[in-house]
Amino acid sequence: MPTISRPLLRPLLRPLLLTALLLAAMLATDAPGAHAQAPSGAISGSLAPGGFALVSWGGGTPSALTDAAVEGCAMRSAWVTDAGRLRGYIAGAPEVVNRAFLDLFPGGTMPSMPVIVVCAPEPSSARAIEGTACMLFPDDNPWAQRVDTLPVHPNSAGYMGYLAGLSGNRFLHADFGEDPTYGIP
Repeated sequence: MPTISRPLLRPLLRPLLLTALLLAAMLATDAPGAHAQAPSGAISGSLAPGGFALVSWGGGTPSALTDAAVEGCAMRSAWVTDAGRLRGYIAGAPEVVNRAFLDLFPGGTMPSMPVIVVCAPEPSSARAIEGTACMLFPDDNPWAQRVDTLPVHPNSAGYMGYLAGLSGNRFLHADFGEDPTYGIP
């Protein structure tokens, strides 16, 4: 019988644990009175950087949930169940991304309920850009890795040729700006 080495097994365990937690959340959400009530605008439960937890939310707006989670983690997302289906709220994402979640709460206020909160890992070496409040990516983040010594993709010339052949759109650039419906805010 074949065996699976520990390094290959580890990536499989995390999704299984997440699935078990999500199932527990669905059962807790569908059972009336199955969770302890947290005070309004507060979270009852433990949060940890780089992890996820089923907590009790005392009610309020999704942005208030994000603010309440700051004490234990930098919230990446929050998940609730709707008739057994998970609906997610991605912190900081445009409204269109969170539409299915926001539609669950007309008026924008969530009731007291169980919520799965996913926390971002703590940055290991994040540092501020001098003279600004902007943070650089930590050294171990893929966006901070050097790419100038990596091999060129085999189709690179084809990609560049295609971009060069686009009439009227010869300048590939990142569209940074304040408009959350277009570009990168």
